[in-house]
Amino acid sequence: MNKFFKISGVALLFIVGTVFAVMVNYLSNTAEVNVQVDSPIILGVSNAEVGMDVDCEYTEVLSPGPLLLSGVTALDTALYYIQVDVQAEEDPNNVLDNAVFNWSMTNSNGNPSCDDISNISLRVKNVNYCSDWMGPLVDTPVNVGCVCYNDHCDILADIDYVPSDKEQYELNLTFANIAPDDYTFEHTIQLE
Repeated sequence: MNKFFKISGVALLFIVGTVFAVMVNYLSNTAEVNVQVDSPIILGVSNAEVGMDVDCEYTEVLSPGPLLLSGVTALDTALYYIQVDVQAEEDPNNVLDNAVFNWSMTNSNGNPSCDDISNISLRVKNVNYCSDWMGPLVDTPVNVGCVCYNDHCDILADIDYVPSDKEQYELNLTFANIAPDDYTFEHTIQLE
């Protein structure tokens, strides 16, 4: 009889444990949501003007780079295009109104200077002016700030955006009388 109680007790314990396991699982049902948050602004670069259709929409999406420009000498101008596509459809806190367009400049010698660039001209096409270039929107040294750190310089310009904005910039960087070097410009848009 002692053996019977042991087997019955184990069976009863197993049944009770199963009931509680099912109840706990039932009582603790959960729902899960995964949210992927993307950047509110997409940037692309090209050495050719980006096509825009009659509705001022881009006809292509540009690669974020890198873009190689060769044949540029000291005292010469590098010309390239930047596509800005604001993905945000709303801006309840108006962070797009106070955007900073940043060129982070480095060179292969690790000693860039704000004096390496003698002139920057930035013209724009957007939904209001998609058939003609407007500008210069930014022209140095009037509308551009430059701050250098140990290994890079940040060239900064204040630019305002609105939700769903589509803009294309024509960027002309004129180099000063500098020694031959390889320069990299990494573009970001900083939102407050």
